[in-house]
Amino acid sequence: GVPPNQVLRAKLEKLEVSENVADLILQKFQELSEKEIEILKITSCIGNTFDLKTLATVIKKPLPTIIKTLSKLIETGAIIPINTSYRELKFLNGDSSLLNSEYKYHHDKVQQAAYLLNEQNEIASLHLLIGKRMLTNMQDKEIETKIIEIVEQLNNGKDLILNNSEKIELAALNLRAGKKAKLSAAFQPAQEYFSESKNILPGDSWEKNYHLTFDIFKCLSENSYICGNFDEAEFSVKLLLNKAQTSLDKAEIYHIQAVQYTTMQKLKEAIEVA
Repeated sequence: GVPPNQVLRAKLEKLEVSENVADLILQKFQELSEKEIEILKITSCIGNTFDLKTLATVIKKPLPTIIKTLSKLIETGAIIPINTSYRELKFLNGDSSLLNSEYKYHHDKVQQAAYLLNEQNEIASLHLLIGKRMLTNMQDKEIETKIIEIVEQLNNGKDLILNNSEKIELAALNLRAGKKAKLSAAFQPAQEYFSESKNILPGDSWEKNYHLTFDIFKCLSENSYICGNFDEAEFSVKLLLNKAQTSLDKAEIYHIQAVQYTTMQKLKEAIEVA
């Protein structure tokens, strides 16, 4: 259900939503049915934009039912179709060709307000559910395309992951997201994924998941260096040299260390020259 008006209003005030915008949003929410509220709660966790396939994956209800509820939300103006028309939605109700249709919130404040409809204690589990359902119901190619969105969802629910094999899986997914971000030169986000990856690893990961752990610290070292976080880069390199199990792995890390030292030496010299 919807939290009482005064509770929601107080939360909206914290988001610096003006009084008349808050009035408008609250009035809209009061007019919605339970089904419509449920869709708002879920889509607000997916993000400001979402596609029908992801929504259908999470909700697990017949497509016509979801589309009918979504159409109501479009009528209220809370949600806007991006690449499909309202008429198409009505006309093709149960058609799977609509799965790729995308939608967005009318305004980011509406999305933030919808997010607040979720009870504090259910937000993490909802993010986790969204991430897991996306992983389970998508083909590998699709997972690769949406890896960053999937990982964001899972990271938002990571405190609920207590099982070591699931921790290892999430660490590996963060590593993939980090590599993808790094490829597109988004070094800071990549750093966050690599760090998250390292932090999620169980204590015995060097013994039980050597290759993954080695790869995580190697990526962390190289990317930390690019981000100018030299202490982190050096710490990771030393740990890798200490843990390396083969001479080939050691050689790879010595090479990374040599490149980093050379560049740092040149930087020192450049500063001295200046």
